Amino acid sequence: MRCALIPPLLLAAGLSACSLSDPDFLPGPSRNDLLSGPREETPDGREERHLWISAVEYPEGYDWKRDTARGQVACRLVLFRDGSRVLELPVLEGVSPDMDMHRIAGGHLYTDDVIGDETVLSCDGKEIFRYKGRETIRGFMAGSGGEIHTLGQNRSGAGFTYRIDGKIIHEEPTGILFGEPGSGDFRSGAFCGDKGISFSFSTTGGHVCLWQDGSPEEIQLQEPQTVFDLRPVGGRPVTVYSSRASPLRLAVGDNDYTPNSLRAVKARILPLGGEAFRLFVRYRLANGEDIDALVESNGKVRQYKGGGYRTEAVADGESYVSSDREGRVAAICWKGEADAPEAGRWTLMGPQCIWMDDENAWVGLTGQPPDCPALWNKGEMTTLLMNGYLTGVVYE
Repeated sequence: MRCALIPPLLLAAGLSACSLSDPDFLPGPSRNDLLSGPREETPDGREERHLWISAVEYPEGYDWKRDTARGQVACRLVLFRDGSRVLELPVLEGVSPDMDMHRIAGGHLYTDDVIGDETVLSCDGKEIFRYKGRETIRGFMAGSGGEIHTLGQNRSGAGFTYRIDGKIIHEEPTGILFGEPGSGDFRSGAFCGDKGISFSFSTTGGHVCLWQDGSPEEIQLQEPQTVFDLRPVGGRPVTVYSSRASPLRLAVGDNDYTPNSLRAVKARILPLGGEAFRLFVRYRLANGEDIDALVESNGKVRQYKGGGYRTEAVADGESYVSSDREGRVAAICWKGEADAPEAGRWTLMGPQCIWMDDENAWVGLTGQPPDCPALWNKGEMTTLLMNGYLTGVVYE
């Protein structure tokens, strides 16, 4: 069933107008005006929102997927606002082509990179801080006062730090963070609080902890083997994990139970507001096939498309993007309405390219070279005229 519930925003003209030969598109003050400043209000008093897209662009005709001239070909990181280019950054030292190192927040493009023995964070191409240590940024939040919160996992293995503007607030020398960078249900990666700053982690000896209210609290579980996810929901810690006795267990506050007998290989908590939640679970059948499903807190299972398809579930799990074994998008579903945009033609580069909420649905899709990437909006497709791949979609 084709999904065309609401007409798409009038972006086609802006998107199709951008080509590889564009000059310095927005020189001087106009660029800064677009990237910063207070938000405008709509006639009904609501803050105006904009569609932001980040992408890595290569010279016309270059096969970026084969990337035979890797490290030698000139490419750039581009930020679009409502279809217009507002920022271009050459991919050089300090700006990586890796999408996990790009973040759009508050109308700005944040990037991180490792240079020598230091981790460097930049905003719109300008360095804002650096610190000693080679870290992968697993959690990122831009505070209302302009401060930058980060969770950095040691690239050599165990150990992470929580920092504000590069200064250490908490350090766990043997800690491993939970939470996936760019996960579709929360944009801040390993930060997982329903209010305030929260994150969860494990340490040597099998200890599992939740940081909130400025300090860590150890969570008691029944012989945990793998902790899939841990976060506060409605003020209570909720943990989904496997134990020696059960392949899928739930701990909600002091209540620890087995919702069903699924053999989980991946699970994520999807908060629904208040104390309500459900789980996104990938479980494995006896024949080795993996199946993605929604699991209610009472154990009821609703299966996504099977047969080896992979699902990126967002929001409450009713909206999702499914792909085949080769990563080609098979279906996009928003609020129960399913669409198959030229099945097999498009690739979802990561959950960072999905934005879905109660009123809006945007999915950034990347084609096979020489095809241009495109934007899916409630069943309508708009081409972005550039050679490269999309790394993020945000509507704020």
